[in-house]
Amino acid sequence: MNITLHFPKGSTSIIDGTYTGYEYSRSDKLINAQITFDESYKLFINQHRLVLSYKYITVNHQHSYTEAYTGRYTGSEFEYKVIEHASTFSSYGAWIVPQGSAGFKYSGHKYYDASVQTAKYQKFVKDTGYTFQPGVGIDTSIYKDDWNGTKVICESVLVDYDGTNL
Repeated sequence: MNITLHFPKGSTSIIDGTYTGYEYSRSDKLINAQITFDESYKLFINQHRLVLSYKYITVNHQHSYTEAYTGRYTGSEFEYKVIEHASTFSSYGAWIVPQGSAGFKYSGHKYYDASVQTAKYQKFVKDTGYTFQPGVGIDTSIYKDDWNGTKVICESVLVDYDGTNL
């Protein structure tokens, strides 16, 4: 893996863990970074763009401060905002969300229970029309003690944004 970091005062290359070039510090502002995993995978990041390349396929996402995505969801839950925004990039999504945001309980329970839809989940469904379906059927409660600083139980959910996948 090769990493090139560009700073105002110079560039640093990290090739297989060996640093060469400009010796940066925490106070340096990163202009951009280019990461090459092998000849096939490349990632370029700067303040306004993210470019991912795999062989002959390139995905170029450019952020515009004047054209921010607002979406239909009007609530304050971050995971719902991200999940809805993903609908502009894909017809299908697979997500790991806190159990209270899933619209059902499976992890840590004896059976799948869709009768526990919270008000925030119902608001998301009302605003967007998207519903969550259970994902891969893994009881994630066995991992609740492995989180750092919390003991959250999650659910794996699937979202079919255009109705053609599930």
